[in-house]
Amino acid sequence: MHRRRSILAIICSILALWSPTAGAGRQESNENQQRAPVTLGAAEVVVDVIVTDKKNRPITDLKPEDFEVYEDGVKQSIKSIRLVTTAEGPTARAEAKGAAKPGAPRPAPPSVAARRPVHLIALVFDNLSMSLQSRTFARRAALDYVDRMAENDRVAIFGVDRRLFLVQPFTSDKKALKRAVNQATSGTSRQFASSAEAVARLLQSGSGEGAPPSVRLAAAEAYTPRPDENPGAAIEAVLLSTFRSFEAFEREAQARATVLALLSIIRGQQRLPGRKTLIFFSEGFSLPSNLWPQFQSVVGAANRANVAIYTIDAAGLRIESQEERVSRELSAMAEARARGADPTHVEGGESMLGRAESLGRMNTESVLIELAEATGGLSIRHTNDLRSGLRRIDEDMRSYYLLTYAPTNQTFDGRFRTIQVKVNRPGARVRARAGYFALRTAEATPVFAFERPLLELLFAASPPRDFALHMGALHFPVPGQGTKASVLAQIPADIVDFAPAAAETPKAKKKKKKKKASPQGNVYVGELDVLALVKDARGIVVGKLGQRYQLRAARERVEEMKKSNIIFYRSLDLRPGAYQVEIAARDARSGRASVTRAALHVPAPSSSALRLSSIIPTRGGEPLRPQERDESNPFHFGQTVIMPSLTRTFSKSDEQMMFYFVVQTRPGATVQAKVEFLQQGQVLAQAPGTLPAPDERGRIQFLATFPVAPFPAGRYEVRVTVTDGTHRASEHASFTIVD
Repeated sequence: MHRRRSILAIICSILALWSPTAGAGRQESNENQQRAPVTLGAAEVVVDVIVTDKKNRPITDLKPEDFEVYEDGVKQSIKSIRLVTTAEGPTARAEAKGAAKPGAPRPAPPSVAARRPVHLIALVFDNLSMSLQSRTFARRAALDYVDRMAENDRVAIFGVDRRLFLVQPFTSDKKALKRAVNQATSGTSRQFASSAEAVARLLQSGSGEGAPPSVRLAAAEAYTPRPDENPGAAIEAVLLSTFRSFEAFEREAQARATVLALLSIIRGQQRLPGRKTLIFFSEGFSLPSNLWPQFQSVVGAANRANVAIYTIDAAGLRIESQEERVSRELSAMAEARARGADPTHVEGGESMLGRAESLGRMNTESVLIELAEATGGLSIRHTNDLRSGLRRIDEDMRSYYLLTYAPTNQTFDGRFRTIQVKVNRPGARVRARAGYFALRTAEATPVFAFERPLLELLFAASPPRDFALHMGALHFPVPGQGTKASVLAQIPADIVDFAPAAAETPKAKKKKKKKKASPQGNVYVGELDVLALVKDARGIVVGKLGQRYQLRAARERVEEMKKSNIIFYRSLDLRPGAYQVEIAARDARSGRASVTRAALHVPAPSSSALRLSSIIPTRGGEPLRPQERDESNPFHFGQTVIMPSLTRTFSKSDEQMMFYFVVQTRPGATVQAKVEFLQQGQVLAQAPGTLPAPDERGRIQFLATFPVAPFPAGRYEVRVTVTDGTHRASEHASFTIVD
């Protein structure tokens, strides 16, 4: 009893001195049966299947027993299948127009067409790759397509030029669309030749000293400084290195802009039901190996969002194929290797081996083909008549089969599963999406390559626990009825396996005896992958939050870095309800990993007039520079960023312990608070206090501070109750005090 009175006295004295410090912040605030979006939440897979004959004419008389579907080679039981046709397509209208006679029935009034599902079509022009001639081909084809669009088509025009531009939102206004097509295809080309082509032209223009350009290109590839070297060889090697460095930067910039643009367009349509179409006008783009996971995420997102991608090679007929260009440079590299060139030597940011790998993805035509075939679309190429290609695409959109099945494999672990559809009809050609990423999500969410091992860990029967992984799942009220959930994790940096930034070549090791190590050789790198899944009460993933941390440090600072912690922080909007938050962290090099879980309850407020956040134990925060302050971040409190204690532990050696919370109320309201400390369900102490006045948005941020000394070691609970005289809200949090 004496201990209880002692704690009560201290708490009362501190509550009486509550400082009215409040930080203000801004919170983030076709067919008669319309088909459902592609969602794995219902454990059902939806596949669009296009079946044509040898002349590419649609086959529309197939029966359910004519179809077979296989997932990862295992035959599946088809739940439903039906033919989807749209009578309002251009072909149907043209036939109707040609057959019209005096006295024939008039077309259906607009009200009938208005009841048909809207078909979304995105025309995307890749201005980073197309030449002026290609833009002319694309413009003519697109204008013809707009003329032929159906009444219920809604078309949008996008342009990609380092950024994504919306030239015209979705509309059926043909005049507006034609203006947008002309605008999207105007301007100058920004296409760059490959380094092999550029250097070959330069070598051809020079004296040549009697050697053909291909031989001199190979010599430049194999160049190694020698005392008696020919100055011309050094100059040509410099040219090759210059263009190769620029090409690598340019190739990655172009591919990154294009991939992110396509992903953004697809994700923007993911909530809309029905089959969507994306028509991509481009000459293609080279895909560096480091962007391959992002490219796969585009394919995965398109398949999940039911977006079929059709690619049109706007270059038309090419004098020289991409395969021939790549082959020419590979031949030069082979000759350089025969001359004794070190394939691991890095020059211009890339070794010969790395260059050979990059060349495998420099065939821009193959990227367009893969993008289309993997999403159930078509790739139109090797023709200057792009309009006929668009007409074929239009036929695809107007007639297809809709097939659904429940996978026999009910382990949704995020892995990619292949889909193969077979039709029992001689000579029939079948097109369908290549597969999907098996993850129960409420929306079409791409799965990145680094996330797949983490998903396997999260769905493992016995998840690993190789190191201490602490997490927090918190909720914060925002103006109106919304709630912002914050997911945090604390990972010890000493689990990260650091290694030199670049492996040393044999030639570099020999030079090391005569020369100091380069700065690059003194840099160590490590990679840590973190993934959090937020599941609702049904087990459906409503939030997937992932990040790859790439850590770099000088060799002498690695041990110092290992003494710190890595903080993972993400937020998302959630509705009231019960959630499960699961987090996996994994060192990319060693494979060491840990998984942890926590429950998150987002309360349904009795009134929007008064709401309370989670109660957050903390030891304080870190200074926040003015330019870093983010009004939407609930942890930014004045000039401090609050650092939650994810272990929820205070030591007797700590001078004080703190609890942070946020109240959302009406501007001008007076809010009373009561803090209670409990142990084993018994209230040890309680005391009232008045909170500071809310800001103009009705937000109160508060940091309550208490000394640790009066509390004996043990487990406790702190409960905060707030009231404005009419409404009431309460939250609690557990914490531990150790000696």
